[in-house]
Amino acid sequence: MSSGKVDMRELLGCCVYACERAGEIIRDVERRREQGKLAGTMLKDASDSRSYLTEADTSAQRAILEILRGSFPQISIIAEEEEEEDKLQEAEGRPYQLPPVELGDVPDQLKSVAAEDICVFVDPVDGTKEFVEGRLEAVQTLVGISVNGRPTGGAIGIPFLSGKEEVHVVYGLVGAGLKNVPAPSSDRRDEAGIVLAASPSGKEQAVLDARELLAAGKLITPGGVGNKVRGGGGGEGRTDVCRDDLESRSFPSCEEMRTVR
Repeated sequence: MSSGKVDMRELLGCCVYACERAGEIIRDVERRREQGKLAGTMLKDASDSRSYLTEADTSAQRAILEILRGSFPQISIIAEEEEEEDKLQEAEGRPYQLPPVELGDVPDQLKSVAAEDICVFVDPVDGTKEFVEGRLEAVQTLVGISVNGRPTGGAIGIPFLSGKEEVHVVYGLVGAGLKNVPAPSSDRRDEAGIVLAASPSGKEQAVLDARELLAAGKLITPGGVGNKVRGGGGGEGRTDVCRDDLESRSFPSCEEMRTVR
């Protein structure tokens, strides 16, 4: 990486590794929880049951920030757990020598981007409520990259993908495609019309309006923002459209890039 310039392929490779490391931490926390070796959880907001904070959140975020800051100290990072982010704001991590990701034809403008134009958004455990409740298929790590405020790429780490014992990471760049998308576990040809993913209640007026507008043949309501994008049910790839209310969330979701078939 030249001074002040970032190759998006290298940054994305770093994000993929960060998701892998975070996923390993999340899996380890779950193993220790099963063995009864962990203390309880806490709520960041006592009035909001969705605001759980666990050891998985803080430890996974710490690992991600150390990796990103060590390798790309000039980029901006916004992370979900603000206290942990503040602790590492001035930390100097060691640089990681990671290979760039394998993708299709990457646009030339993404091979040399000014570092000050880049912001990475980190949600170490998307679906913390689901994690606490044991609905592990809804849990993922989200790392999104924006350039000049526009979503440009990102990685989704899936620590509990059905049938796999290791962390699975889906990643992509705008203009260069997606890699590692899990194969659908069901035949979409058996499903009529458009499949819409929405919040677990699925009853908000905006969701009902979207279903009517799209003439969606099926509505699924998986937990976890990233899980909606992936298609729910452990990443079955069933979703055509994802509807989520960003204004109701305290954390900006750059990594929620919608993909429509």
